[in-house]
Amino acid sequence: MSSVDDLLDLKPFSPPRSALEPGLDEPIFSIIVPTRNRPVSLRTALEAIKQQTFSGFEVIVVDDGSRTECRTEYAALQKTLDSRFRLISVSPDGSPGSGPAAARNFGISLARGEYVGFCDDDDYWCADDHLAVAAEALAAVPKADIYYANQTATRRGALISADRWPQLEKSWKKAAKVGSADVCQLPRDVFLRPGGVAHLNVSIVRRSLIRAIGGFWQQLRYDEDFDFYLRSIDQARSILYRPTIVAHHLAPDQLGQDNASTQFDRAEKLLAQCMACEHARITSRTREVLALSRFTQGYALRHLTMALYKDGRYSAAATAAAQALAVLPGVRWSVFAAYLNLRRLRGSRARHR
Repeated sequence: MSSVDDLLDLKPFSPPRSALEPGLDEPIFSIIVPTRNRPVSLRTALEAIKQQTFSGFEVIVVDDGSRTECRTEYAALQKTLDSRFRLISVSPDGSPGSGPAAARNFGISLARGEYVGFCDDDDYWCADDHLAVAAEALAAVPKADIYYANQTATRRGALISADRWPQLEKSWKKAAKVGSADVCQLPRDVFLRPGGVAHLNVSIVRRSLIRAIGGFWQQLRYDEDFDFYLRSIDQARSILYRPTIVAHHLAPDQLGQDNASTQFDRAEKLLAQCMACEHARITSRTREVLALSRFTQGYALRHLTMALYKDGRYSAAATAAAQALAVLPGVRWSVFAAYLNLRRLRGSRARHR
C-alpha cells in the first residue's frame, strides 16, 4: 500500500510562516477538498467553510485535471479567499486525473493540522459551528481519533435523505454528552451495522491515524471512501458523534457526466465495492469491521450475480454466485447458485456440439 507521502513522487510542501493568516498558529484542522471542473459549486463549498466560527483551520483544494477554462476560474476564486485556502493542481489540464483517492492523499500529504476533515466540491457545510464543536469535543476526549456528524442529501432539488444515520438515534440519545453541544462518545460497533456509513463531508479523522492506515487506497476510483471508513474505524481508539445536520450532500445525478459515480456502470460499481470490502477484510483487525466487510461483500456479489443473470451472462453469473455463496452462505442462495451452474454447463455443452 502506497504511503501518502509517496503519492505522485511529489514531496509535501509546507508554506513559510509569512504565508499564514496573521496571528494564526498551526491549524487544528486541515480540510481536504478534491475538485475537478466545478468552479461554481466549489465556490459554494469554500465560502461555506470560510463562514466557520472556528478560525484554526486550513483548506487544501486539490485540482485533479480540470479543463483550462475551469482552472482560470479557480485562480480567480482563490484571490477572493484568505491565506488559509490553498489551491494545488496535481494533473495536467484536461487529463483523466489521478482519481479521488489519489487527490485526497496528496492533500493529506500537505496537511499540517492534527485532524483532517473533508468536503466534496459539489457539497457544502451548513453549520457554521461544525469545526468549533468538533474542536471542543476532541479536546475533551484526548483518545478520540474520529469525529462524525450528520447530513442531509438531495438530488435535483428533491430531499432524498433527511438523516444520514437514523439507525444511530437510540444509541446517541442514551449516551452521555461530551462538551457543551450534543456530541457523544459511541462504541465502534454502532458505526458498523448495515444500513449506512459516514459520508466524508461529515468526517474528521486524526492525521496520525490516516497515516497509520496508509491513507486512501488509490487502486479504487469508486467506493474509496467506504474502504477508508472501514479501515479508519478499525484502528480508532475512540469515536465521537454529533447528530446535528452540519452538511448538505448533493447526490449525483445519474444523467450527469462530471460525477465519479456516474462514470461506472452498475457491474463496475459492484466490483469496486467488492474490492473495497476485500481490502478491508485483509487489512482490518476488529471482528466488527470484518463482519460488516463480509456482509457487504456478500450482498454486492449477489447483486452482481443478478445483474449478470438479467444480462444473459450465465457463466459469469454462476461464477459470481459461487463467490457470493462462499462469502455469505444461505440455503436459498445455494439453490440459485446450483441452478446457474446448470445453466452454465448446458451452455457449454451446446457450444461444443
